[in-house]
Amino acid sequence: MSDKFWREVEEILERAERQRPRRSWRRWWERWRRLSRPRLSFSPPRPSIGQVLLVALVVIILGYVMTPSVGDLGRSLVLAGIATFLLVFVLSLWRPFRWPERRWRGRPLEMHGQGVGGRLRSWLDRWRGRR
Repeated sequence: MSDKFWREVEEILERAERQRPRRSWRRWWERWRRLSRPRLSFSPPRPSIGQVLLVALVVIILGYVMTPSVGDLGRSLVLAGIATFLLVFVLSLWRPFRWPERRWRGRPLEMHGQGVGGRLRSWLDRWRGRR
């Protein structure tokens, strides 16, 4: 009885092998590309101007502290930090910063209120209307 059982198992396995479609390398490659695509499209975050200025200041301080022990390397770090700081500072002045437009429920908010004259006029209009 066990011989019969083993033969049936072997027949089932052979049939399963014959019926299972062979995977081609092309199909495997396409699946792998689809899985790996999100990782390839990752873009690293861009540092802000303030962060670059801070790193330049840290480099200047490190170079100044290291100058007595390493000599020319410390001086070159100080000069590189100063050059980076000045370059980033000038570039930040070149393109003025724009505040993002504030919106509420899809409509832009008016952040600039009336001036002193407009408020005084509206107060006088309300005051005149009460009499």
